[in-house]
Amino acid sequence: MIRKIFGVLLTGVFVLMAGACSSNNEWNELSSPISAFVTRYFPFSVVQSYSKDKNVSTVILKYGPKLTFNASDVWLDVDGRGDVLPEDFLFDQLPDMLYDYLESMEELNMVYRVNRADRIIDVYLANDKVQYDELTMTISE
Repeated sequence: MIRKIFGVLLTGVFVLMAGACSSNNEWNELSSPISAFVTRYFPFSVVQSYSKDKNVSTVILKYGPKLTFNASDVWLDVDGRGDVLPEDFLFDQLPDMLYDYLESMEELNMVYRVNRADRIIDVYLANDKVQYDELTMTISE
């Protein structure tokens, strides 16, 4: 709980810092929730490209992940594009049961992509995929 509160406070500080010193035009186009997300989990990143259509926003970070958000600015897909995803993202954004499972399997440092559609969360590991059903709270490989 303390970790999550600290994370929220840090996010605010990072958002203020990034907004104050960013000259990246794409960065300025991001909505506040997306900007906060990027700053929280991928601090000091440079936005390579940003696109938005009616229902989906896509952010590609230079030398970093590709992020996809729905119309409500909630992440749909976080693809590390060859890099592992930050553990604090996994801790904050995955259901506790799924995070605990990955931790027990010692796979937290092997997550390269997380995708969610409807009630299903797919976690892509180095050599495997784990699927979590939010409705039934079941994990399958």
